[in-house]
Amino acid sequence: MPQSENTCRFALTTKIFQETIRLKPDFAGAHNNLGNALAMKGQTDEAIRQFQEALRLKPDFAEAHNSLANVLLDKSQLDEAIRQYREALRLRPDYASAGDNLAKVLELQSKSNVRAPDAVKP
Repeated sequence: MPQSENTCRFALTTKIFQETIRLKPDFAGAHNNLGNALAMKGQTDEAIRQFQEALRLKPDFAEAHNSLANVLLDKSQLDEAIRQYREALRLRPDYASAGDNLAKVLELQSKSNVRAPDAVKP
């Protein structure tokens, strides 16, 4: 897919989510989806704000915890990413994606010898 087509799709996608939020600002799913779109485009700070808003609206939103953790991991915030993955799994113990992500970040952490005392507690 040509770059300009990707750019157009991103712009359209973000506009749709922004319009959804304008019409229904308390729709946590729209904030999460916008956060994912922004994260894919590398706009991590704004993505984090959208995930945090989704979680403010719906604290038990396991997918938003997982999405937030993914972006935090990209920003090398391992401890907080681990906390978010754990919360996603607490809320949804069968959440395979969060479990896989947590395992990967714990492995990364152990290989880099960066120990986070609270992060390795069950």
